[in-house]
Amino acid sequence: MATQTSISARVIDQLPLPGQRWVASRKAAVIEAVRVGTLSLEEACRRYELCPDEFNSWVAARDKHGVPGLRTTRFQIYRDNPRRPSAAPGLGERIAASSSADGVEAPVGMLINA
Repeated sequence: MATQTSISARVIDQLPLPGQRWVASRKAAVIEAVRVGTLSLEEACRRYELCPDEFNSWVAARDKHGVPGLRTTRFQIYRDNPRRPSAAPGLGERIAASSSADGVEAPVGMLINA
């Protein structure tokens, strides 16, 4: 069983350097360091030039969507669309077979623009 000291040392090794580009895994490492007490919220905010609101938004995104929710490119999608419980999201938006109003056949499985 790992001791608290060895866990803390591993978390510190995974922390990004100040000024590094933020990716989901680096944000998750900082969140984990604060969670286990290796790094205080104040230290994290000072070290990485974050405001507490930004850090808390990371925590909320991670809690709601997991580490993928921390990706910047996907933030708006996760923010605007709550997680769907369905195993196959988007199936309701697909059509099995369709024809448009002008009589032109649409391909099977084509997405409908809402």
